[in-house]
Amino acid sequence: MNYELIGTNDYKVFPLETVLANRGVKDIDAYLNVGKHNEYDYNLLDNNDRAVDMILGHLNNGSNILINCDEDFDGYSSSAVMWNYIKRIYPNANLSFHIHEEKIHGLFDKDIPENIDLVISPDSATNDYNDLKLLNNRGIDVCVLDHHLSQDPDYDYGDKTVVVNNQLSKKYPNKELCGAGIVYKVCQAIDDRLGVSYANDYLDLVAMANVADLMSVKSLETRYYILEGLKDENIKNPFIKAIIERMDFFIKGKVNTKTVGWNIAPIINGTIRYGTQEEKEDMFRAFIETCEKTIPYKARGSDEEIEQPISEAMARVCANAKGRQDRARKKAAEELEQIIEEENLASENILIVDATDKLDKSLTGLVAM
Repeated sequence: MNYELIGTNDYKVFPLETVLANRGVKDIDAYLNVGKHNEYDYNLLDNNDRAVDMILGHLNNGSNILINCDEDFDGYSSSAVMWNYIKRIYPNANLSFHIHEEKIHGLFDKDIPENIDLVISPDSATNDYNDLKLLNNRGIDVCVLDHHLSQDPDYDYGDKTVVVNNQLSKKYPNKELCGAGIVYKVCQAIDDRLGVSYANDYLDLVAMANVADLMSVKSLETRYYILEGLKDENIKNPFIKAIIERMDFFIKGKVNTKTVGWNIAPIINGTIRYGTQEEKEDMFRAFIETCEKTIPYKARGSDEEIEQPISEAMARVCANAKGRQDRARKKAAEELEQIIEEENLASENILIVDATDKLDKSLTGLVAM
């Protein structure tokens, strides 16, 4: 094997320092010793106060609030943080959620019922200018809590849409914080406004969302949230705990960036991509800590049907959905490999295979890899 060493490589004497330095970490001591001192003040996020005012105003008025759940791990996690936090401070809040039937991202006017007063859109909608305007014209307020780059940084959203986005906040240094991180910042602000301390109870979802969304851990704040949220004592969400237990054969009790990225997050993403609409909606319900729904289950070889708590049941259902996805991906890849071989496509500099009618679009990225 031919290889080329890049950078200064004292890997035999200082392996850790060499690896970090070659990956752009300049202050190694600071990187290895992150803590709460690496957090940035939520006030550095533009419109954070306006978001708090909007959310609390609607909660105080008993408004109908819909959470628009985006179609990936970060979308589900950030929406779950928002839901669980609101129910913690306002147990009787009128909350509902929307999950797309297809694997698409964003906020769409047509999906929002007429009786909704406020839409909260975690991890999406910064660039959904037309749909935001349509919703506002219907008298619906929208609170966007996002981290995606803006197509028009100078866009005027008007008074009825509030956007909190680290990419649009010049004073907020950390651009490597996912949607769940932005929701967490807003929850911190509400904590201070109400004189409570609940936001930290959702750091497990914040940590895993940052890992699943491939946020750079060269950001010390993001690295701190990940390390803090993955501590055993901070993993509190019943559904996440059920998945960890379900996947223990693979993770062997170790919850870290590797096991989240390769074993835990794929269970969620596999269900989003390959689960039924009912499975996707029940998966989000499993994230909701106050959800008391049960699902009937009959163990293999048993005639007795039991009612499983939704967190436990969906850990099983999601693992099965991921299994279906894996088998479909393998079959599709084998069929496309046969086409590549038959048409001698591997000899081309750029490999393009016509997968029309051969590949479910939810599998495109996985099969390509």
